[in-house]
Amino acid sequence: MTHEFHRIGVVGMGYVGLTLTAALARKGFTVYGVDTQTAVLDSLAKGQPHIYEPGVAEVFAEHVGRNILVGPDLPDEPVDAAIVCVSTPTDEATRRPNLKNLAAAAEYIAERCDPDVLVVVRSTVPVGTSRAIVLPVLRDRWGSSRTW
Repeated sequence: MTHEFHRIGVVGMGYVGLTLTAALARKGFTVYGVDTQTAVLDSLAKGQPHIYEPGVAEVFAEHVGRNILVGPDLPDEPVDAAIVCVSTPTDEATRRPNLKNLAAAAEYIAERCDPDVLVVVRSTVPVGTSRAIVLPVLRDRWGSSRTW
C-alpha cells in the first residue's frame, strides 16, 4: 500500500525543524510548523527565521502563508506525517539527554493526529529512545492492536 504525502507537520521550529520545513516547502509540500515559543512563531510568520542558515530566509519569505504555515498547533485537518524536531538538551549534572520535550511532543501528536499518520523522530536521541519514549505514548492513545 502506498501513501502520498502532501501535508506535513513539523513539531519544533529550532534549527532542525526550521531547515527541514524550508526544504520540504521548496519541494512543494504544505508544511505546518509548530512551536511553543511565541517570539519564534511571530518571527517566522513574518517570513523572518530566527536562526541563520544560508537560503532559509529566502524560502520562508517566499513560502510563508502559502505552503509554510506556522502556529502553536497543528491544523484541525489531518496531516500525512508528523515530524518531531524538538530539543533534547543535555543535563549538566548527569550528562544525559533531557527527553521531556520529546515526551511532550509525542503526547501532543497522539492527541492531535490520527493513528494513520506517519510519526518520525528527527530530534537527536539515544538509540532506543523512540521505542522507549514515543511508541508507548502512541500505543496508549491509539491502541496496542495496531501493527507497529
